[in-house]
Amino acid sequence: MINHNKIKQLLAHVDRAEDNEIELEYESEPMTIELFNSEEIEEGQLGYSFDEEGQSLVGNEEGDWKEGWIVIGIDSYLGDPIFVDSNDENCPVYTAMHGEGDWELECIAERIEDIIEKVKGNVGERNIVFQRD
Repeated sequence: MINHNKIKQLLAHVDRAEDNEIELEYESEPMTIELFNSEEIEEGQLGYSFDEEGQSLVGNEEGDWKEGWIVIGIDSYLGDPIFVDSNDENCPVYTAMHGEGDWELECIAERIEDIIEKVKGNVGERNIVFQRD
């Protein structure tokens, strides 16, 4: 399902990070985000892109969850989704209040690269050894 290169890049960094939480400045306040790793991202779409029976929750009406919105994590304090619009080449990052009926987006990062840079700060110095068979 997740076949967008920028999202794959983010997941690769999260998978290597010592901590999957990052802090952003949003509206002059700190926001702590728990990012999904590559094993969690599919399940993280539950309740947003699809329901428990696998039925699509995507719609075309104003306030509906849109095709191409991929949840990459949650607001650690509020539980609101953190998601990207994969239809936009910059993959802007948004949040929206969960449980409000309609999705009213708030942009928290203009580009997914802003999030990737934060995650890179959580990647510890690890020696990766490749062995030949």
